[in-house]
Amino acid sequence: MNQFNKRTSAKDKKDSYCKICKEMTDKLWRMGNKEKKAFSDKRWRQNNKTRLTVYFTEYRRERRRTDIMTKLRDNLRRRLHKALKGKAKSQRTMQLLGASIETVLSHIENLFLIGMSWENYGKWHLDHKIPLASAKNTEELEKLFHYSNLQPLWAIDNIKKSDIVPQHNL
Repeated sequence: MNQFNKRTSAKDKKDSYCKICKEMTDKLWRMGNKEKKAFSDKRWRQNNKTRLTVYFTEYRRERRRTDIMTKLRDNLRRRLHKALKGKAKSQRTMQLLGASIETVLSHIENLFLIGMSWENYGKWHLDHKIPLASAKNTEELEKLFHYSNLQPLWAIDNIKKSDIVPQHNL
């Protein structure tokens, strides 16, 4: 195994740092230059929106095709979204939610933080307190779909939370 990266401009065609040292140097630089790194990453994402969209579309499609839990989570999220928009009121969706759409909407409204309303939905997200991604099987996934596991959360907070299971919910 080659311990050095290729470097065409070098006399011996190898990088001057071994791969491990290069990785550590890069990591130390990123830790000491978080703002520069964040700005650079943001600029790259802005300049490569189409490329990222294509990549993530293909990635999600492949995940749904090969991972049954991903497919089920996506389907449940889509059902919930449609139910809240009043476009789908299937008995199965209501059964999974464990309540009527009116009860679910009331539950969410009762948890609104100051400034939240249905008019600014998008600035806040509908969050699963215990993320659907934490489910290990279909039975767990269906339990997590229950309306009592839903809460409104400001978009930035939901993005930061990601698929992390809050400690107090364990």
